[in-house]
Amino acid sequence: LLERLDESIDTALIFNSFISDMELLEILIDEFSISTDSQPRTKRLFMDALNRFFLENYSRRRNSVILIDEAQNLSHSVLEQIRMLSNLETDREKLVQIVFFAQREFNDILSSPSLRQLSDRILVRYDLPPLDKRDTKNYIQHRISIAGGNIRFTSSALNLIHKASEGNPRKINAICDRALLVAFASGKETIGKGMVKEAIREIMPQKGVKIRRLRSGPSILFIITVIALAFFSGWALNNNIFFKAQKLFKPKVSINVVHESTAHRVDPFKRVSLTDKKSMELLLSLSYDQFSNSSKDFRVFSHSFDPQYILRIKRPIRVGIRDSDRFMVIKAISKEHILLVDSKGKEFQFNTLSILPKMGSEICWIIPLEDSPFIRRGIRGGIVYEIQKFLKRFGYAVEVSGIYDSLTQKMVMRFQRDMGIEPDGVIGPDTWAIIYLFNGKL
Repeated sequence: LLERLDESIDTALIFNSFISDMELLEILIDEFSISTDSQPRTKRLFMDALNRFFLENYSRRRNSVILIDEAQNLSHSVLEQIRMLSNLETDREKLVQIVFFAQREFNDILSSPSLRQLSDRILVRYDLPPLDKRDTKNYIQHRISIAGGNIRFTSSALNLIHKASEGNPRKINAICDRALLVAFASGKETIGKGMVKEAIREIMPQKGVKIRRLRSGPSILFIITVIALAFFSGWALNNNIFFKAQKLFKPKVSINVVHESTAHRVDPFKRVSLTDKKSMELLLSLSYDQFSNSSKDFRVFSHSFDPQYILRIKRPIRVGIRDSDRFMVIKAISKEHILLVDSKGKEFQFNTLSILPKMGSEICWIIPLEDSPFIRRGIRGGIVYEIQKFLKRFGYAVEVSGIYDSLTQKMVMRFQRDMGIEPDGVIGPDTWAIIYLFNGKL
């Protein structure tokens, strides 16, 4: 939506709706890049600064728009502050446009007597109704066409998805995601009614269907259609994300320690030269050992780093062997030693300097699939505090305050540039994945 707006529109996006009225004003000041010098940060100061900004925009024929996501979570005091903002106007028109995105219960909130004045100021309302059967089918096919691949849902499967989801897009996504996972486990590209039933059993036990669990196997199934899996999970479709699977696919590999000096006859490095499939199985096994018990799903990332950062990695990784179609799995790495794993799960310790020249440029690692929020300027709290501590340990000049201010944003952008990803200053999936790779705690 923001990308499609005219260049003459200045926007402030608020996606964290669990904020106070003072935090609302602070976020708006930051989002509109309004300077308040070194004056005490008060409501009066912020309101005056916003009023001046909106008037200046109006005089330059620019529009100011505030977009608020998940508005049903806003407190009454914040909604009252928004009403005060809506009072900023000239003799002829409003200085700022405010757009709410909310669940249906927001209408009930606005109907309360204390918010009547705010409700009266809302001129345009649009309610997105549930999708009908035809729209559900078109919606699913559209998402698959964008993702690519040869995935196909049968007509009976589509009908069942519509019935179970009641036309709710979020439920449609959830059912399709799980159905694709069932197909992924079965090595199928056509999803029928039976697979959809299996998906519904897993995610909607309240429907009264007994939950069945898929049997785990000793290996991972690799199929092209996993791209569609990523799409329905809401993942960014880029080269970093390969596939999603569940813990039920965890390979059963035991890890024993055998040092390089104990290997007889066979060159130790040949032992740790692995096939694509075997190296991924071992990487999964090592990575799962570091996951929390609540983590069932995972993402696989692949990225190329500047060699200077390799020694700072704190997670198991898979790396291609230079001038070869084989791979090595690294369990741990330091300046002196590097710990590699062979096909039987045995560990071999090598001198780091002897292995670095053999490593390809692309690194593959696995992170738990958890609800990591998008962190951007204006957010505050413990998670920002931990991010700032990580950046400081990594060598970036950031103040550990728990507030995602302009300096933190600048350092995040520098970190993103150094890591070779888009320097947008927003901590999203790719940035979280890299932080996870270099940080043993976050």
